[in-house]
Amino acid sequence: LRTIKFRLKQQQRQQQTRGNDDRQSRTSADATSDSSSAQSEADELRKMLVQQQELMRASLEEQRLSRDREAKRAQEALELRSQRLQDELEAISSELEQCKTDLGDAEALAAKRQATEAKLRDDVAELR
Repeated sequence: LRTIKFRLKQQQRQQQTRGNDDRQSRTSADATSDSSSAQSEADELRKMLVQQQELMRASLEEQRLSRDREAKRAQEALELRSQRLQDELEAISSELEQCKTDLGDAEALAAKRQATEAKLRDDVAELR
């Protein structure tokens, strides 16, 4: 792109220089031919510049689409990981509740055992 712009400016400078230096020595036909040739070259350079710009736009668009696809994949991976963590948290919470229930049952059994032992001691003391 820079090269094309440079060539276009260089060609315009050459046209100006030729016009200033050779104006008296050239014939009208030579000037017309040079001007036509220079105009043709300038048109070609403009076409190349437009093509280069279109290629750059297409490349930038492809990069943007690629980044969008990658961001979408990353978002989906995060959502999947979040769901797995949520499921794990629910499983741990359920397990914790079961442990609390089991602990309550164990405490009740321990209290019942202590009461039974106390009653047995009382019965043994009464029998003596």
